[in-house]
Amino acid sequence: MLAIEKGEQISIIFPVFCSTKVTLLDGEAEIVLGGCTLSNFISFPVGQIKMDQDVILVKHQTDNLSEKVLKNVRGDPHLDASGIIINTAGWIDLNGFRALIHMANVFEVNVILAMGDAVLGHCFKQWTEQNEHKIEVFFVKKPAGLSVRTIEMRRNYRDFIVTTAFRASMDQAIPKHKIIKRLAFLVFYQISSYRKISLPNGQTIAVSNQAPLRYGREQGLAGFHVRHVSDATTHHPTANESLGF
Repeated sequence: MLAIEKGEQISIIFPVFCSTKVTLLDGEAEIVLGGCTLSNFISFPVGQIKMDQDVILVKHQTDNLSEKVLKNVRGDPHLDASGIIINTAGWIDLNGFRALIHMANVFEVNVILAMGDAVLGHCFKQWTEQNEHKIEVFFVKKPAGLSVRTIEMRRNYRDFIVTTAFRASMDQAIPKHKIIKRLAFLVFYQISSYRKISLPNGQTIAVSNQAPLRYGREQGLAGFHVRHVSDATTHHPTANESLGF
């Protein structure tokens, strides 16, 4: 969730966590199902596809998501004056890093925040320098030995890390105009890995065992939640069923 000065626009990749909720200005949270909100706080879930096993699916979802998001944002002055945070759910060597680079390109990000992974931060810095991208890369340390066990404690801890990073500290000299003003009501979810399944009607979908699927058991997918649909033929999931984009 990001609030920045009027006229500024910023996109961020979080290489760890994925959020499926946004915080409105009055403090009430609503779930984002692939669309935009008129609030200054906007977030789009990406989900954790196995980046080292299905790069094509990762890129396909990213392209569809970016096309929808950027079209809506650029067509709405309220959203265009706000920032976007793209929360990814993890990265893996080689293929995973390539997938994140692809995501950074299609979303035209200008800031990347690597949380708790110095190697990832270094890789991003090397990539930006070699390709002469005008992207700022920041690494945020996590205290060693800290074990956060409850959902609320993990959420508060991540909020603290992000807030500290964007308000700048002794270790992180982040520009003052990039400031997260309010994170008190952030809700984070770490979505489990995806699995690609081919349906009898020819569809290819990515599913996660994070939440129950609303489809019937006759389709053999009970207990899963659809995150992505590609090459649709006869079945068209509703927004509540498809959270991928």
